[in-house]
Amino acid sequence: MIQRKNGEIWVGTSFGVNRFDGQSWQIALNKETHIIYEDGDSDLWLIHNTTPNFLSHFNGTNHLTFGLNDGLPNSHIQTIGQDGDGNIWISTGVLLPDDPIGFLPDLIRYDGTIFHQQANIFKAINRTITRLFADPSGWIYLATAGNETVASHLWIYNQDTGELEEISGQKMGRISTIINTRDGDIWVGSDNGIHILESRQKTPKLRLTIANGLIDNHVQTLYVDEENRVWVGTNDGVSIFQNGRFFRTLTVSDGLNSNNISAITASLDGSFWFGSFDDGNLSRFKQEAISPTTRIISGPMNGEIVGETSVSFKFEGGG
Repeated sequence: MIQRKNGEIWVGTSFGVNRFDGQSWQIALNKETHIIYEDGDSDLWLIHNTTPNFLSHFNGTNHLTFGLNDGLPNSHIQTIGQDGDGNIWISTGVLLPDDPIGFLPDLIRYDGTIFHQQANIFKAINRTITRLFADPSGWIYLATAGNETVASHLWIYNQDTGELEEISGQKMGRISTIINTRDGDIWVGSDNGIHILESRQKTPKLRLTIANGLIDNHVQTLYVDEENRVWVGTNDGVSIFQNGRFFRTLTVSDGLNSNNISAITASLDGSFWFGSFDDGNLSRFKQEAISPTTRIISGPMNGEIVGETSVSFKFEGGG
């Protein structure tokens, strides 16, 4: 599920692709789709759950498909991204359930004309890459498959120097998502919490877990909004992070259809959308635009110990 640059929301499902224009939902494509990616030119790249999988490219007018006959060496596509030079990067590999390695792993760079196998990279990694993220600085982050007992490996590939290095020490757990925030930090979500790295740094500067207020350590998706708040979708609800702390959580008690959140995005009207692994449920959350008439202006601060039977606050306003 993504929000496009034009504000539309596109959702891939087992039955095809649905598009929300801010007013209504329409069927955009009748092909089972598990990944939708928008590149720098606002073109869409879609990975379809067929047998074998195939890749399609939609530029707003033409819809092209790519498979084995078009130069893809392996049709079992796992993830896709774009680097700062406009190249499309694709990882492939056959993964069985809970398989931490996979069969026939491959990494491909598409320059707009030809698919190039990155033999030096995938031979060194020798595991199926399930997540990739291209930092605007020129580094590409590559996360391999993992399971509950075998951690993912996180590699960085420096396009300028050709250097490839494993930086996680296999201590990040099973990696599910990689993003960057508006201040340039790299956030890596896994079933072992969140690991934060500064751009072009190889050692995480911070790890966030339930000890820091995260609702659950099993992180499944990350989304950064216009205010640089990070929305964290987990196996047990949503946590929202801003200014160095988690300040709010959302669960089924707040109206979510499920706590098992696998995708998050936003629409132009300020609504946030949450996708779930549970029966493909989709939830919509819209914050109030009107400030409350009553505000707390003093009282116990965060973490301050208060009395066992009473606590005092000072208010202003009314209503």
